[in-house]
Amino acid sequence: MRALTELKKECMKRLDQYNIECYICDEFRPKRLLLHHLSYYDNSVTYNQFRNDDVGRLQYYSSLIDEVEYHNDNFRILCINCHTIVEKLIKLPTHERQNFLHDRPRGLGFDRICEDTINAKKDRELEKLGVKTTGLNEFFWS
Repeated sequence: MRALTELKKECMKRLDQYNIECYICDEFRPKRLLLHHLSYYDNSVTYNQFRNDDVGRLQYYSSLIDEVEYHNDNFRILCINCHTIVEKLIKLPTHERQNFLHDRPRGLGFDRICEDTINAKKDRELEKLGVKTTGLNEFFWS
């Protein structure tokens, strides 16, 4: 669906990334790309709020465009394959994830986005408690 591809590209253009390509593997075909939330805010648009068809995806990206504009540092562009791997990796304990990624091609890219995602989720939880997290991430979580 051409309209969906154009809408996805428009969302991705609003990020402060140099190119519209996967953060990890450099895939650039828009049909293979999606936006990965590092964390969710209380009013974040989530994929499962919409039907799993072209109309639902069109509604999702239409709803997401404002969030991307306002919180563009909370998103990374990933291809479908890398996103699937990241979602599985962030559920692993840190030592298991690092053992899995050790000496693998692109391991550093996966590790970096997993850490970004995990830290952003911790930041959101602290913010809900009223703790400002800007600049404190390394202090609390390293």
